[in-house]
Amino acid sequence: MRLRIGIHTGEVDTDDHGIVGTAVNHVFRLTDAPALKRMLEGSGAALAVITSDRVWEDVIRHAPDLVQPAEYAPVQVEHKETAARAWVRLVGTATAARPRPKEAARSITSFVGRDQELTELHGLIARSRLVTLVGPGGVGKTRLARETLHVLAGEVSTTCADGAYLADLADYRAGDDLCRALLNTLRSSYGPPGRGPTDEALVAALNGRRVLLVLDNCEQILDDVASVAEALLTRTDGTTLLTTSREALGMASETTFSVRPLAVPALDHREHDVRKYAAVQLFVDRAQSADPEFRLTAGNVADVARVCRSLDGLPLPIELAAARVRALTPRQITERLADRFRLLTSGSRTVSRHRTLEAVVDWSHDLLDEPAKEVFAHLAVFRGGFSLSAAEDLADRVGLCRATTADLVVRLVDKSLLQAKPADDGAMRYRMLETLREYAAGRLAERGQVEKARRHHAELYVELAERQSDALRDARQADAVRLLEREDDNLRAAFEWCCRTGNHDLALRLGAALGWYLWMRGDRAFGWAGLARAIDIRSTEQDPVRRVRALIWSCHLGSVGHKAVEPAARVHGRQAKAILEQLGMTRTVEYGYCMFVNAFACYRENQHDDGDAMIARAVYLATELSDPWLMACATIVAGIGHALRGEFADADRRLTESAEHYRGVGDRWGEHRSLIWLSRTNEAVGRLARAEETAVAAYNLVHSLELDGAGAPLLGWIARLRVLRGNEAGAAATLALVEEHRWWRRTSEGVGWISDCQALLIEQRAGAADTAPLRRVVELYGRAATELAAAGLPVHAVYSRCRQALVLARLGAPTAVALDQAAKVANAQADRRALAVVLDTMCLVATDRAAAERLLRLADARWREVGGQRSASFVADLDRLRRGATDPGSGRFSSPL
Repeated sequence: MRLRIGIHTGEVDTDDHGIVGTAVNHVFRLTDAPALKRMLEGSGAALAVITSDRVWEDVIRHAPDLVQPAEYAPVQVEHKETAARAWVRLVGTATAARPRPKEAARSITSFVGRDQELTELHGLIARSRLVTLVGPGGVGKTRLARETLHVLAGEVSTTCADGAYLADLADYRAGDDLCRALLNTLRSSYGPPGRGPTDEALVAALNGRRVLLVLDNCEQILDDVASVAEALLTRTDGTTLLTTSREALGMASETTFSVRPLAVPALDHREHDVRKYAAVQLFVDRAQSADPEFRLTAGNVADVARVCRSLDGLPLPIELAAARVRALTPRQITERLADRFRLLTSGSRTVSRHRTLEAVVDWSHDLLDEPAKEVFAHLAVFRGGFSLSAAEDLADRVGLCRATTADLVVRLVDKSLLQAKPADDGAMRYRMLETLREYAAGRLAERGQVEKARRHHAELYVELAERQSDALRDARQADAVRLLEREDDNLRAAFEWCCRTGNHDLALRLGAALGWYLWMRGDRAFGWAGLARAIDIRSTEQDPVRRVRALIWSCHLGSVGHKAVEPAARVHGRQAKAILEQLGMTRTVEYGYCMFVNAFACYRENQHDDGDAMIARAVYLATELSDPWLMACATIVAGIGHALRGEFADADRRLTESAEHYRGVGDRWGEHRSLIWLSRTNEAVGRLARAEETAVAAYNLVHSLELDGAGAPLLGWIARLRVLRGNEAGAAATLALVEEHRWWRRTSEGVGWISDCQALLIEQRAGAADTAPLRRVVELYGRAATELAAAGLPVHAVYSRCRQALVLARLGAPTAVALDQAAKVANAQADRRALAVVLDTMCLVATDRAAAERLLRLADARWREVGGQRSASFVADLDRLRRGATDPGSGRFSSPL
């Protein structure tokens, strides 16, 4: 049964026959027109809504929010002497017409982590009749397309009111009769195709129907699919196509949707956040399918996160890895991912190209021509990402065609074998997913080109580092840092190859060029340990000048780094000085650099006379050579020497000069280092407001360089200053910022400053009778003292240990162990104030007044010998002791030091 409804507007009358008039006659002509009848005969629609042109103009076009204009098709109507245009919408399926279209079979596994993509696709399909899902093999294009089909079919969407069908084209090749394949897909609903060309039969079968066709795995027959799509889009009015391919069809009417890997936890993830990541959810779901007893626990969560991250969030490899939990723990899976193509097998038994991870990538690789395969293989030597110019340079160096490299890179992006994303400099940056990179590396090995390609890659990045070396120390610093940050993975890979293969020349060049940058990167770069490794590579064969430059930076990085490496770093500094003197290079900029790094090492070892002599030489050379950066470095080390001796006025003057020199040459990193020491100097003499102001200025400078995490140590210091100033809210907010830098929180410096700040906060809040919080404070100060000493901050370690002794006295507990530990640290390091601080603390915890007065005289003498100044809180406490206002050993002291 079919129902036709005609809609027109106009004047009408009534008589014995009912409603009559021109408007009524026009409606009958619309519904009885032969052209319309022919259209309805083959439609199978249950309802036809026919509107006149006037209704279309007055209502549908001008009020599109009331209806969906795209659901109406124009039909030219000629009835007797009348010629007009009608607009027709066909709705539903007539009773006893063709059977309800069958949907594609649903997957037996759950659908995880693609809800947002599903929503986005729903909207795209409503707006576009051709949508292509593109992405690398194993990313989940087919599954997303199937789920989209089922969602739309389940909602009885107007897009697929007459059916939703999926055709898997993986087994088809160019030239096969694709139209016949699609007709076979449709025949269960629309009957067998008629005689004649299959393209005509396909158009006839779909014409007048609203159908969603999902064409899966199109990448090997792109031209054929594009031809069929063009016919269906132009010759039918209700066919919507959703295609999946590793490469777009390249049609003007096509909307592409990139299917991205699932979200994975970051390297510094918090364990309680891991479960929210889609990749982890998928791993757990599939692991529980393989082993129902599998659970995500505190013991395996980090390994599961590492598996998902190593597999780039690609669903298929994650599913293959999860299936292994029957025999392997997540940690064992992680350890074997270096050979992932051997590990990740035994996938789908129904889809041959999904049986193994290697088969998935083979499918894409086999579609490349030989030049593209060659470039793809060589791009495996890049790590993290690369620029187009770097790809062209590498191609040129290894003997490939530079002129065609750009086009081949673009083709690899189109085929989802490379990912492209704009970098912060506005240029496009390319990267391979790690799974694809390892596959490409295997193909490079088959060509016997691995070592040649890696050597040229290393040379490429050594030269890049050398071009940025000067820029790292002037006004171009921010741009140079951003460039090196982008290339950090490649720089590491280049350095590792140099060391592994014994190429000391390239290793030393790279280390020397990156010296200033390695300091900025701290523990996140190859740093001192890497330089030391390069210096030891066949040392007798090394070019002496290149060796000297590496030795200088090793001395510097070791002296400003962990206490444990300072002795070896100091040896490197002495070796550099000896080589330069043997070569007669004592009036060079290299000798000037050698002087200031050795001077700093001397100050750290309490060899102040030697340090002062070296600084004098460095200042002379900076003046003689007109080198403002060398002058900035010499004056900051001079200021540090004064600070370590407690000569805070001289320290303030030299550090201020140094900051001005660095500012003059545009070195923000150097200026921020000067301001850090200025802040410490001001804190030491009780000028806390200025200390905080200077520290914040230093933080802003390093933050402007966009060095991820480099400002974290300053945040710890700023938090401490805010505690000392009584700004608990500000301190807590700053410590919350520190939480974002998990890598620094695990370092000795991070643990030390955070523990010290927490102890100060709790101590200030604790009342006289609050013994439980104070015991926690004792524990925190002890941890702070231990970690700060390990981080090369002994004077602050002494302060924390002394603070611990004062709190122990407040609790009435023994203080001897804490004081002995403080004295041991104070006697072993260069800052001569430290022992005076210990004597002050001993005064305040002494059990009788005579002992306290005797210790006070010793402390006063020590301070006069040092020539420094006590911090303001000590002065206040000791003045009260002198006046007899504080009982010895009572622990009633100013809180904080």
